Amino acid sequence: MRRRPPRSTQRRSSAASDVYKRQQGYYAHKWGDVRYCPFCKTPLPKAEKKPDFLIAKDYAFVEAKGAGDAWTFDGDFRPNQREFMDNNTMRSWIFVEMGDGRAPNGKIAFLVPWTTWKVIEEQLLSTGFHSVLFEKTDRSRAPAIKEYLSQDYFLEWGKGGWTIPENHIWWIHEGHNHDRSRE
Repeated sequence: MRRRPPRSTQRRSSAASDVYKRQQGYYAHKWGDVRYCPFCKTPLPKAEKKPDFLIAKDYAFVEAKGAGDAWTFDGDFRPNQREFMDNNTMRSWIFVEMGDGRAPNGKIAFLVPWTTWKVIEEQLLSTGFHSVLFEKTDRSRAPAIKEYLSQDYFLEWGKGGWTIPENHIWWIHEGHNHDRSRE
């Protein structure tokens, strides 16, 4: 079977796909984003009954989100997405890529367990914030995402796409035995 080289595009979910496909020995499945009407061939809305990705040796569900310089997280998850993630809390993660520039300098990406994100989200909502920023400016009232997430959740740019660093909580939380020598 011939392997495709990793790609880096500006589509919201493709960066998340690249992260997992590059992790050796892991299977990644992406549910389709667009379905077409069989009669008029126009795009139909995504069903959103499942998260964007399924990662396996062990299953992990990853919901991918993309944002520019600000991510309005409140309302970005549909009720059925929340229900699915809540019912699978031990295996649910969110991947978010933020920034309007080109990766790696104009963007950041993070991968966070769903349960951790819910705690952060509650803190933000309780203080009246419905969005977070890529970077804080003098004029902005909303906080930067780095004020709420430790460095342990951020991804690194390498080999043309986002990668999960060795010290990322993913490797501990999911019980994966990451062997760098296989990359």
